[in-house]
Amino acid sequence: GNHEADRRRAAFWHRLKRVSYYEDAARIFGQIPFQRLGAGMVQDDFHNNFHVVMNQTDLSDWRSRRTIEAVLFFHPNAKILIHVEGYVSGGSQGLFTIFAESGYDVRLVPISSQRASVKQIKMLLQKFGGVFLSKGTFIRGALPVALDEGYSLDEHGDVALMIGKKAAVKATNKTWVASYLSSTQTQQCMSDPTWE
Repeated sequence: GNHEADRRRAAFWHRLKRVSYYEDAARIFGQIPFQRLGAGMVQDDFHNNFHVVMNQTDLSDWRSRRTIEAVLFFHPNAKILIHVEGYVSGGSQGLFTIFAESGYDVRLVPISSQRASVKQIKMLLQKFGGVFLSKGTFIRGALPVALDEGYSLDEHGDVALMIGKKAAVKATNKTWVASYLSSTQTQQCMSDPTWE
């Protein structure tokens, strides 16, 4: 319904803004940012706070953008904070501008270090609460609030996914029913048509 219409409008806007005439007209007449049709359809039984840590070069990486798109597909009313090392508030948002223009709550915020250790991510989630995804990790379904706190490591020992509540993160290494692809699995999926 409304969430699908929002996705289609965002895709249409992405194509339309390639022609500056149309983009300028939309901005002049106050059509941008869009007012999302599904903005009032919040589901409290699913996570709505997400965090991703990136560096400046990740802002132009298509895989980083697909991570955010996957979250918005399953959690269209999510608030996504992209913590960027060296980002200056009000600076360029790179490929992520399209999300804000389409009415989604995606924000870039500065962070002092982009190294995503378990301890640093726990501190991040203690401050904000929610779900942490590493760049290049794609969720493959909605993440219910009922999931226990914890984290999952990728094959390199880095945090791929962590869930924590604000002010009290007691995360331990977990395996959830929730489905996600790590960065390496995503690469395999794209290069091998027989991969499952």
